[in-house]
Amino acid sequence: MRARNRPPRAVVLRRSTPRTESTRWRGPRQSGSCSFSRPAAATRPVRRGPAAGGGPVPVRVAEVVRRNVSVEERTFGLCEAIAAVSIRPQVGGEIVSVALADGQEVAEGAELFVIDKRPYEVALRQAKANHERDQVVARNAETEAARARALLDADLAVADAAVARDEVLARNAASEAARLAKLFEQRVDTQQSFDDARARSEAAAATLLASRAAREAVLARLKHDTTRSEAERTTAALKVSAAAVEKAELDLAYCTVRAPLAGRAGLVAVKKGNVVRANETILVTVLTVSPIYVSFAVPERIVPQVRRRLDAGGVAVRAFIPGDEADPPSGKVAFADNAIDRATGVLRLKASFANGDRRLLPGQYVDVAFTVDERPDALLVPASAVQTGQEGRFVFVLTAGGTVEMRPVTPGPAVGDETVIVAGLAAGEQVVTTGQIRLVPGAKAVVSQPKDAGR
Repeated sequence: MRARNRPPRAVVLRRSTPRTESTRWRGPRQSGSCSFSRPAAATRPVRRGPAAGGGPVPVRVAEVVRRNVSVEERTFGLCEAIAAVSIRPQVGGEIVSVALADGQEVAEGAELFVIDKRPYEVALRQAKANHERDQVVARNAETEAARARALLDADLAVADAAVARDEVLARNAASEAARLAKLFEQRVDTQQSFDDARARSEAAAATLLASRAAREAVLARLKHDTTRSEAERTTAALKVSAAAVEKAELDLAYCTVRAPLAGRAGLVAVKKGNVVRANETILVTVLTVSPIYVSFAVPERIVPQVRRRLDAGGVAVRAFIPGDEADPPSGKVAFADNAIDRATGVLRLKASFANGDRRLLPGQYVDVAFTVDERPDALLVPASAVQTGQEGRFVFVLTAGGTVEMRPVTPGPAVGDETVIVAGLAAGEQVVTTGQIRLVPGAKAVVSQPKDAGR
């Protein structure tokens, strides 16, 4: 009975989904039922900033300017000491004095170390005494040689006189014998007289031979005079002792170690009381830091420009010190290598810097900037204005109507934060520097701030 008083149930009518071409049969589900995909929703356009909706794009612009510019190249360089000397002692001994501190500036010839001089002073006195002794010996030997030579000269004079006398007597005796021989043939003189004359001639000839032999003996004594050779030996010994004195004086002078050049000392390796060996122990290293070299390399593509500027008067170089780039030191290229390194394709250069303030140190890396070209009346735009597309480099130019034009350009070298434009722009045109990502050719743009000034 209660069922009769219930209200009637509401009937819900569902409209079936009309079948369209996009409805696809997806096959039976695992439960055995089937389903159809809904038609895809219509694709709506994506808005890309104000331009898509017709509003202008805010941008920043800069004016294309014309001025003379210097094209610079930048690379890294290494500071090198012009001269570096590792000082070693030339004599051995104990260090009795150290006259410099670590890192001290030293002048050329300044006293650095003193080695104990006493052994070398003794050696010098001994060398001088030996030299004085050899001087006495040499004088005595020279005197003896002179005396012996005088005696031999006297003996030679006597021998020469005897030879001359005997030659006269021999000639007279021979003449007398010849005269008596003729008289004997003529039966004027006797046989006895002739024989006596011939005997006297033969005796005179023998006496001449003897005097000549005596003279040769004197000459042989002169040639082999032992006193002369002794004098020469003592003279040579005197030279040796004189050289020994000079060597001892040098050794004594070497006891004071002096700076061979002006520069900055490194770490002092020895202290007072250390014993050092000659030509072995490194006492300290001195580097010439004023002036100083900065070595760097330039690529092969700019070598002709660098060579032209070197031939025209030199290449000025600035060295930017990392962390201290204000007021960079200035120098000038002092050396260019004679060949390009085939392994790297670079040319090695060295620039000389006065470095009076000692800001550059050997072994320090710096950024090197130098001018390679001068471009008069060059067109310049901020580097951020130049974009890269599929067809090359371009800029957006803001026209008088407030729209932008995509203009292909040929960029040149960079000059600081600006770029030289070789072709594609004219002086006075406005180029977009920021906001290019939201621009398309013909889009409207509005300058969001005043134009870049002071470039």
